[in-house]
Amino acid sequence: DPDAAQHTLFYLHGGGWVQGGIETQDGLCGHIAKDAGIRVISYDYVLAPERRFPDAPDDVLAAYRSLLAADLGIEPAQLIVGGDSAGANLAAVLMHDLQEAGAPMPRGQLLIYPSVDGRLASRSMETLADQPLLPRKRIEWFLEHYLPEGQDRTVPRLSPLFSPHHVGQPPALIIVGGHDPLWDDGIAYAEALERAGVPVTLLRYEGQVHAFLSLTKVIREGREARDAAITWLARSFST
Repeated sequence: DPDAAQHTLFYLHGGGWVQGGIETQDGLCGHIAKDAGIRVISYDYVLAPERRFPDAPDDVLAAYRSLLAADLGIEPAQLIVGGDSAGANLAAVLMHDLQEAGAPMPRGQLLIYPSVDGRLASRSMETLADQPLLPRKRIEWFLEHYLPEGQDRTVPRLSPLFSPHHVGQPPALIIVGGHDPLWDDGIAYAEALERAGVPVTLLRYEGQVHAFLSLTKVIREGREARDAAITWLARSFST
């Protein structure tokens, strides 16, 4: 029954806050729903440049609150928030926003190659600046369209790595690829959460590129990472 109370993943797609949508992650969300045996609600949040920062975090926060208030019977303990790339950024920002507001936290967070540091100053960002699938110049282009002019890139609602509210966040699964400029972002965020006492599962796929979970037909480790996420979700809801 789609309207009954049940375990639910609230999913946020990638696309640099500028592109992407429900359709781009339909395959991944479908596999998760089928194989983990849970409901997946994929959310089409507002995009830049028509809606610049902080409209997307505001939209995601409003959607999360609406889910809990809707007639779907969803309790925070039945809900995990997840996303990939910019969607993982928004999922991590949502954890900050909920802590800041003293609002109910979800059961867990699934962060697939998250962007968490808007400064773009990490070692992997520098050494993989010309990585063809996600070069640094493309990330800069995304941010130029997403951010208002003069925006401080260290504010937690853009760079959740600098949030003062890591303590008390729910358990996290973080997936990173070694040929992704965001490799260090994911590792640094895992370390920050662990220092705050948050249980973290960090899965490193050192040979993989950005978006490899969307390339499962040609990349075996994409299937392995997807299956690992499904296992983690099923286990999180069963404990």
